[in-house]
Amino acid sequence: MREPPLSTDGKSDAELCHLFTQSLVELKTPLRRIDLLCCAIRKIRLFESQLTSIHADLCQLSLLAKCFKPALEFLDVDITSISQEGGQFDSRYFLLYYYYGGMIYTVLKNYDRALYFFEVCVTTPAMAVSYIMLEAYKKYILISLILHGKVLNLPRYTSQVINRYIKPLSQQYQELATAYLVNSCEEVQNIITKYQQVFVRDHNLGLVKQVLAYLYKKNIQRLTKTFLTLSLSDVASRVQLSGPAEAEKYILSMIEDGEIFATINQKDGMVVFHDDPEKYNSPQMLANFEKEMAACTELDKRVLEMEEEVVLTPQYVRKACGQNDQDDQAAGPAPTNVTNAQGQIKQNTYSM
Repeated sequence: MREPPLSTDGKSDAELCHLFTQSLVELKTPLRRIDLLCCAIRKIRLFESQLTSIHADLCQLSLLAKCFKPALEFLDVDITSISQEGGQFDSRYFLLYYYYGGMIYTVLKNYDRALYFFEVCVTTPAMAVSYIMLEAYKKYILISLILHGKVLNLPRYTSQVINRYIKPLSQQYQELATAYLVNSCEEVQNIITKYQQVFVRDHNLGLVKQVLAYLYKKNIQRLTKTFLTLSLSDVASRVQLSGPAEAEKYILSMIEDGEIFATINQKDGMVVFHDDPEKYNSPQMLANFEKEMAACTELDKRVLEMEEEVVLTPQYVRKACGQNDQDDQAAGPAPTNVTNAQGQIKQNTYSM
């Protein structure tokens, strides 16, 4: 398909795409022109890792249409810069990009990436409560429980807004996390029942139920460290499942996903747990290791480049020299890398 021409004014192109997206949402036809937004992003951004406000529009339409492949082309690229769009880049689109992106990765069960996206959204510098950040924090709690069995502490640079306002506004999720730490599926189920209306209102009930399912799996994994053989009835009893049939269902699912290594004797209903057969010396494992090392090297290189950009800014030089700059604006705009761009984001409160 021939790509439609866009003007050279990035700001007007972005505004046009926002209006276009809003129209598709109102008409309930989000799938109709996702390709047009992809084309617009490619034309407006200066390089692959630059974020535009249109990225958020694309992710929103992809979620509504349940068509994630077009968005993944952009989501899988780590952002290193933000398009200024004539100095009018709105922080709402930054937050929405990482919020919607986290939701897409959650649907695809790429929980590591989802957790990262929600963390970026929550830790964006802010002076006021943002509804987007609040909803991202709720999902951050749930994904943390699924991935790590606990809520990971946010980085030290997280805004005080999170501790003062957003955490108290997510009290039901905090209680769920506390119950999860006890490893009692019954207590977690009681919290889910108690606050079911809240989870439904937040559109998080499905994710909350996944948290409970992962707790069952976590408790089954704990059994493999203590027992070599157990009956399905014993597994169900110890993990608080309804019966042997449900225990077998969970175990088979975990074997298929490589979460445990076991065999089930259907004749006598016994489960035999095995050690991990992976010796970590295969060519595939070596290739994965080399790939991760290359990614770390590239990340280190990019961090050094961004650090060099920061130390050359007039604002940094003044502060490093101990001068009090009362008007940083007189020094001109800072570089467009993410480290500085996030600091330039307007601190407003937005509704989704």
